[in-house]
Amino acid sequence: MSTTQAPWANRIVAHGEEPPENLVPNPENWRRHDAAQQRALAGVLGEVGLVQSVVVNRTTGRLVDGHLRVELAVAQGQPSVPVVYVELSEDDERLVLASLDPIAAMASADRDKLQELLASLQCEDEAVRGLLESIARQEHVELPGAAGLVDPDVVPELPEEPVTKEGDQWMLGDHRL
Repeated sequence: MSTTQAPWANRIVAHGEEPPENLVPNPENWRRHDAAQQRALAGVLGEVGLVQSVVVNRTTGRLVDGHLRVELAVAQGQPSVPVVYVELSEDDERLVLASLDPIAAMASADRDKLQELLASLQCEDEAVRGLLESIARQEHVELPGAAGLVDPDVVPELPEEPVTKEGDQWMLGDHRL
């Protein structure tokens, strides 16, 4: 089935860098970033750095994408962030704001490739490791070293002071005690 379609409009008008404190959050941004997500992104940015520009609508002067990256850049005193400038009507801006992340979230996982990818990563940052573990749980992928790789004959020494107290929860795989 072949249909001829008009070329997509290119709404990108420029690229640049801006001090993050000069970027205006979009008042209609509906995404909220909890502390765990903030720590995970800060960890990835600390280990790798920026690999994606934030998006600013030149028509309104507001952010369309990248609110958390900008917040973290301001909090950590980063001098600038890369920006893609677009020109959108206010209606188009709202459509992009509403749909950008949800469309990405519609993708399904190739579990074998994901397991290979996760197994190949070595991350120092605790929040990043937590992020990878969360991805593995969400996609039902086992991380190497997560289960079955401990010598059953090795028993750790007991501490002089117990570390367990009433109300503690212990995670054993998918089980909570």
